[in-house]
Amino acid sequence: RGIAAMIQAGEGKLVMDALRAAAERESAAARALAEAAAEAARDRTLWLAVLSLGAAIAGVVVLGLHARARREAERAANALLDSVMTSAPFGLGFLDRGLRISGGNRALREIGRAATGQDLAAAPLPPALREAVQPRLHDVLRGVAPGDAELAFATAEGERHLRLALFPLRGGRKEGAGLVLEDITRRKQAEARLRRSEARFRTL
Repeated sequence: RGIAAMIQAGEGKLVMDALRAAAERESAAARALAEAAAEAARDRTLWLAVLSLGAAIAGVVVLGLHARARREAERAANALLDSVMTSAPFGLGFLDRGLRISGGNRALREIGRAATGQDLAAAPLPPALREAVQPRLHDVLRGVAPGDAELAFATAEGERHLRLALFPLRGGRKEGAGLVLEDITRRKQAEARLRRSEARFRTL
């Protein structure tokens, strides 16, 4: 039939209504699909945000635990160093380029007072000690391993003997060197007694 006949019969309106209804259904279905896709995208974004936040929190926690463990290790190392410095039977200190001693432990002060009558960390070095230290410090700063030195000091209680050694600092630091000072008076006295005994034995 022709279009005019369909319009006269009222079928055109039914067809248009059916087309509009179909278009609305398709549009509603498309909107529903779009809303579902948007909802899924929002869910994914939310989960990604949650996962990202969780990863960031986990990273902060790991870094915090690492920093705490490092601080505890540093405290333990410092406590061990302090214990060694305090209880070491020989003198330990830092000698700078100006031949000044700093950071000395208790043994260094006691040995210095017994041999020279002064606190080596609070006063200029005695001439004999300065003469022994200066060339060895120069060797250390040039990267040459210096030998030990033995020094004798006359005191009211008798002669005291010291052994001096310098060592380079870790990390290639060039502002000074580590100092080790040991009182070897008893060893020297024992060696002298042994030599006298051997001499008497040979005489006999």
